[in-house]
Amino acid sequence: MRQSFNVGDLVRIDWPIESAGIVVATAPRTSAARAAGSLEGLHPDEYSCKIRSLDPDEREFWVRANFLEHISKISE
Repeated sequence: MRQSFNVGDLVRIDWPIESAGIVVATAPRTSAARAAGSLEGLHPDEYSCKIRSLDPDEREFWVRANFLEHISKISE
């Protein structure tokens, strides 16, 4: 399934930890994805998202998009 994550989306993280967070940045993982210049239509294996956890310490870490699930999209 192709699913687009955008900055501001509220997501659930399945791995490496089970948590929830907010997408604060996105970046392509492959040279083909970088050449496309846009994350639109990319498979979740082709890009990562920087997540700010909703835990009290507000950690930030990078997670492959395929390990994320939308709770709420920014446009909703």
